[in-house]
Amino acid sequence: MHLLKLREQIVPFDIDFASTDINLDFKDTRGALSRLLTNRAGIFTWSADNALLGLARAPPKVYHTQRNSKKTLERELKYACEILIQII
Repeated sequence: MHLLKLREQIVPFDIDFASTDINLDFKDTRGALSRLLTNRAGIFTWSADNALLGLARAPPKVYHTQRNSKKTLERELKYACEILIQII
Protein backbone atom coordinates (compact mmCIF):
# COMPACT_ATOMS: atom_id res chain seq x y z
CA MET A 1 0.00 0.00 0.00
CA HIS A 2 2.83 2.38 0.82
CA LEU A 3 4.42 1.71 -2.56
CA LEU A 4 1.24 2.83 -4.35
CA LYS A 5 1.09 6.02 -2.28
CA LEU A 6 4.73 6.74 -2.98
CA ARG A 7 4.19 6.24 -6.69
CA GLU A 8 1.18 8.58 -6.70
CA GLN A 9 3.14 11.25 -4.85
CA ILE A 10 6.11 11.17 -7.21
CA VAL A 11 4.14 11.43 -10.48
CA PRO A 12 2.98 15.10 -10.16
CA PHE A 13 6.49 16.50 -9.73
CA ASP A 14 7.88 17.89 -12.95
CA ILE A 15 11.51 18.02 -11.92
CA ASP A 16 14.42 17.13 -14.19
CA PHE A 17 16.53 14.52 -12.42
CA ALA A 18 18.70 13.79 -15.44
CA SER A 19 22.42 13.25 -15.09
CA THR A 20 25.03 12.67 -17.76
CA ASP A 21 27.83 10.13 -17.38
CA ILE A 22 30.91 10.52 -19.54
CA ASN A 23 33.12 7.49 -20.20
CA LEU A 24 36.34 7.24 -22.17
CA ASP A 25 37.38 4.14 -24.12
CA PHE A 26 41.15 3.90 -24.62
CA LYS A 27 41.13 0.50 -26.37
CA ASP A 28 42.19 1.84 -29.81
CA THR A 29 44.69 4.24 -28.25
CA ARG A 30 46.23 1.43 -26.21
CA GLY A 31 46.63 -0.71 -29.33
CA ALA A 32 48.24 2.13 -31.28
CA LEU A 33 50.58 2.88 -28.38
CA SER A 34 51.53 -0.78 -28.19
CA ARG A 35 52.36 -0.80 -31.92
CA LEU A 36 54.40 2.37 -31.42
CA LEU A 37 56.44 0.80 -28.64
CA THR A 38 57.02 -2.49 -30.46
CA ASN A 39 57.92 -0.85 -33.78
CA ARG A 40 60.18 2.03 -32.76
CA ALA A 41 61.87 2.06 -36.14
CA GLY A 42 58.50 2.81 -37.75
CA ILE A 43 58.23 6.18 -36.01
CA PHE A 44 60.18 8.05 -38.68
CA THR A 45 59.01 6.27 -41.83
CA TRP A 46 57.14 8.28 -44.47
CA SER A 47 54.32 5.84 -45.08
CA ALA A 48 50.77 5.14 -44.03
CA ASP A 49 52.17 2.59 -41.57
CA ASN A 50 53.88 5.33 -39.51
CA ALA A 51 53.55 4.49 -35.82
CA LEU A 52 53.05 8.10 -34.73
CA LEU A 53 50.40 8.59 -37.39
CA GLY A 54 48.63 5.47 -36.14
CA LEU A 55 48.65 6.88 -32.61
CA ALA A 56 47.23 10.20 -33.83
CA ARG A 57 44.43 8.35 -35.66
CA ALA A 58 43.39 6.46 -32.51
CA PRO A 59 42.10 9.05 -30.04
CA PRO A 60 40.04 7.80 -27.10
CA LYS A 61 36.32 7.41 -27.78
CA VAL A 62 33.94 9.44 -25.63
CA TYR A 63 30.60 7.93 -24.62
CA HIS A 64 27.83 10.06 -23.11
CA THR A 65 25.10 8.28 -21.17
CA GLN A 66 22.09 10.16 -19.86
CA ARG A 67 20.14 8.84 -16.93
CA ASN A 68 16.79 10.10 -15.75
CA SER A 69 16.39 9.25 -12.08
CA LYS A 70 12.68 10.06 -12.01
CA LYS A 71 11.91 7.60 -14.80
CA THR A 72 14.11 4.96 -13.20
CA LEU A 73 12.35 5.41 -9.86
CA GLU A 74 8.92 5.26 -11.50
CA ARG A 75 9.87 2.07 -13.35
CA GLU A 76 11.19 0.40 -10.18
CA LEU A 77 8.12 1.41 -8.20
CA LYS A 78 5.84 0.09 -10.94
CA TYR A 79 7.73 -3.20 -10.96
CA ALA A 80 7.54 -3.48 -7.14
CA CYS A 81 3.80 -2.75 -7.23
CA GLU A 82 3.24 -5.40 -9.90
CA ILE A 83 5.16 -7.98 -7.85
CA LEU A 84 3.14 -7.06 -4.77
CA ILE A 85 -0.14 -7.42 -6.69
CA GLN A 86 0.92 -10.86 -7.96
CA ILE A 87 1.71 -12.00 -4.42
CA ILE A 88 -1.60 -10.79 -3.05
